[in-house]
Amino acid sequence: MPSTCWCVPGCHLRGGHAFPNDLERKKGWINAIRRLDENTMKSWSPSQSVVVCKAHFTENDYVQETFHGCKPSIQRLLPTAIPSLFSWTKQETEASAKRKIRAVSQRIDDCPPTAEPLLRFTDEITQTPSLPMFSAENFSNDDTAMHLHTGLESGEVNTWPSSSLVGYFSPSDFKSKFPTTRIIIDGTECPVKKPKAPKAQQATFSSYKNRNTVKILVGSTPGGLVNYVSNAYGGCASDRHIVERCKIVQLCNPGDSVMADKGFNVQDLFARMDVADNIPTFFKKRNRISGKTPLRDRKVSSKRVHIERNIGLCKTYKILTNAMNGTETKLASDITFSCFMLCNFRTCIVLKDA
Repeated sequence: MPSTCWCVPGCHLRGGHAFPNDLERKKGWINAIRRLDENTMKSWSPSQSVVVCKAHFTENDYVQETFHGCKPSIQRLLPTAIPSLFSWTKQETEASAKRKIRAVSQRIDDCPPTAEPLLRFTDEITQTPSLPMFSAENFSNDDTAMHLHTGLESGEVNTWPSSSLVGYFSPSDFKSKFPTTRIIIDGTECPVKKPKAPKAQQATFSSYKNRNTVKILVGSTPGGLVNYVSNAYGGCASDRHIVERCKIVQLCNPGDSVMADKGFNVQDLFARMDVADNIPTFFKKRNRISGKTPLRDRKVSSKRVHIERNIGLCKTYKILTNAMNGTETKLASDITFSCFMLCNFRTCIVLKDA
């Protein structure tokens, strides 16, 4: 039974070439696929059964002719061959670039404001420790959101702390098990009232919630600080769709790691920036696992629960408990950002009676 190329992030093709016995060539293969050990998050060592499929080698990596000048009947790798074709190394073709431009222009022309990502401001937003005093009872929901966002945006403190600052405030147990973690990400959805336009209904309908929603990507540090809130997207948008359009990949430094749920199948997006990802193991097309894999997944789940606590704390605000109307949906990015930033002023993300 042929092996599967599971060692390369995002690849599950069957068959391939085993790792060479020569230590220098073997080290070159390991560096090329950019894989870390699941338990120690350090250098990964492949077993004898691990293979790299033919899709990651070029034609020049194979022997072109035999000693007799004939074309070989079996493809054999050259002694100097190293895998080089990956999702993070492939250059975008001209036809692919044109397809993306046409897709973006079509979405802008066809979809109403409630259906498209509500890009009303950039993700590089600053906050201030002191909020202006006001009474929420004298403002509508829209005015309250805009008032809070103006107060947070007027400061000079960046919401994205440095990696050294994140590590300093990281819990000791978290620091010992996942020391390079920069951010923990998860997606959440807020209900909205059913729009009248059919296209808006389709764009905001979430098959997971079985109702119309807006979806947001939220990130927090290991210490519990909400340091990233994406713009609001229609409920039909996938998690990968949001990650591709936000700036988390560019904000992370090489050598950092991101912790996420299994639904975020975005290993190739972070690998091209030399950023590792800590997600539970995918069991698809794998008929057996080692005993260490479930233990490692439990460690990831026990640490990732903090972002879910932040999301649950944010949804205690009344403005998010009820479905947003049409006007509030247009301000969904402002409203959700303000609520998540207010969570940073809480003394603790875990309630006393929890």
